[in-house]
Amino acid sequence: MSPRFENKSFLITGSTSGIGLATAKLLHEQGASVCLHGLEHEEKLDAQVRQLLSSPSAVYLQADLSDSNSAIGLAERAIKKLGKLDGLVLCAAVAFHKPWGQLTPEDFDQVMNVNLRANLLVAQAATEILVQTKGSIVAVSSTNALRVNKSNLLYDSGKAALNHMFREIALELRGSVRVNVVMPGGVDTPMLAAWLRDFKASESEAQKALSEARSGGMLGRPEDIASAIAFLLSSDAAWITGETLIVDGGAYLDS
Repeated sequence: MSPRFENKSFLITGSTSGIGLATAKLLHEQGASVCLHGLEHEEKLDAQVRQLLSSPSAVYLQADLSDSNSAIGLAERAIKKLGKLDGLVLCAAVAFHKPWGQLTPEDFDQVMNVNLRANLLVAQAATEILVQTKGSIVAVSSTNALRVNKSNLLYDSGKAALNHMFREIALELRGSVRVNVVMPGGVDTPMLAAWLRDFKASESEAQKALSEARSGGMLGRPEDIASAIAFLLSSDAAWITGETLIVDGGAYLDS
């Protein structure tokens, strides 16, 4: 049997760690050519990313998605690198924790430019080629789109808007490009660890929270989310579009 994604090409934003990297690895393992993306320049990437990039079917592009021109250009550069594009995975995001009354216009722009605007611009730039390849888009949101945490207004609101945005895009592209959203719960990633350090205002308390979540079975692995993304990109999901899929091991059932 041929690999599931043989002769397919994907761009995965925010793929130097966590869910994005796990997704790039899985798609590559299943036969795809992948274009990874991150904020750091290639010479600063860690060993596991470099290992993936040692394959001739894996390439890397640096871009600061807070800049609109960089976001638009990323898809165009990826298509040139890969030769075509069969799917787009939008993982890039920033966490932000601050009491709502202290938020500034600069804070708003910092979070929304990456977590919301960049996803729209990259998707727009990729759509023409995705229509030609009958491709697919998966945006990575969060269960925070459905519930809120204190001092987490910008992140939570941005993810809620992301869900609505990509359901709208799914409607616009219905019949030509499938568009879905994955909403992870707590996932054991560097981003979650950094957010917890900020939220708890203590490294020791953050590590305690992570340990309790792991032992309680309420903390997923990046690979768990990558598997759901790969399914939505695959022909197995050919009749699925406009969906927002919770992937959290049932944690949201207690909300």
